[in-house]
Amino acid sequence: MHISSPEPSWLATQDFPQLVTRARLARLVRKLPRARRGWILDSDAYQHLQRNGTWVIPAEQYAAEADRWMRRIGRLKAAAVQDWPTEDEVLAATESRIIALRGPVRFLPDYVRAHQEWTIESYLRLRSLAPRVPWMPVLQGRTSGEYLRHRQMWAEAGVDLAAHSLVGMGSLCKRSGSMLSFFQMTLVIEELARDGIRLHGFGLLLPNQHLS
Repeated sequence: MHISSPEPSWLATQDFPQLVTRARLARLVRKLPRARRGWILDSDAYQHLQRNGTWVIPAEQYAAEADRWMRRIGRLKAAAVQDWPTEDEVLAATESRIIALRGPVRFLPDYVRAHQEWTIESYLRLRSLAPRVPWMPVLQGRTSGEYLRHRQMWAEAGVDLAAHSLVGMGSLCKRSGSMLSFFQMTLVIEELARDGIRLHGFGLLLPNQHLS
């Protein structure tokens, strides 16, 4: 399990796997730390999209940053793509972008599908910009069926999720407090694990043996 770190300097001083957001690393003005353990770079998608309604950090900038941090900090295990979470507040923030690009959308699943497609597009774009970075695909959805559909969408895009050391599972932070929802998502996690997909659950408060 990777612990969210409030301070990037902990990478050099603490001996446990950590997750560090891009926003925290970008604020560093002094020498970058050298990591003691493998760590994950979080794109901070939830906060960024809730605040801006779209990605205002160009893919080229994020790719260059990830490549630099990988080389300078070392031991980068995975870098989350600029994914598109599906929590209510994020969908509300991105609604105007979806309408501008696709016209009026009648049903919530159509909003979710747009976010799923854009998440895949982000991975393909970042991979082409910085192929040495261990980019982490992210599964998005609101229901168990939508997560499984997104798995199929990744396959149709030519991405083998089982070939990655980690695959993110997004939009869980609002779900982890509900035992019913947690039980449903556990079934999905176990099905993905049977396919050989190793998951990192963003914001999941309860442990699961199939999650990093």
